[in-house]
Amino acid sequence: MALEIIWTKEAKDQLAEVIASLEAYGNEQLLHRFSRQLDKKLELIKEHPQIYQKSDRLKGVRRCVIDKYRSFFYSYDEVFIYIITFWDDDKKSR
Repeated sequence: MALEIIWTKEAKDQLAEVIASLEAYGNEQLLHRFSRQLDKKLELIKEHPQIYQKSDRLKGVRRCVIDKYRSFFYSYDEVFIYIITFWDDDKKSR
């Protein structure tokens, strides 16, 4: 049974920033690729929440790498997956 995804406000805000930065590049294909990759990862996590690497620093938290520059951290229980935060290494290089 697939788990339901819950987004923290911080994660929603960070995702909006990632999308805005990708839109700023003016490359629609890049934005669509990111969106497809994110959707695939979320669908996989819904069915198999334990699939991605455990965080070394945060107990009960896992890290999902979306692409070379972007990843997100999440935790889960029997019913929900909690998207905690997004990480965008690409914005550091701009």
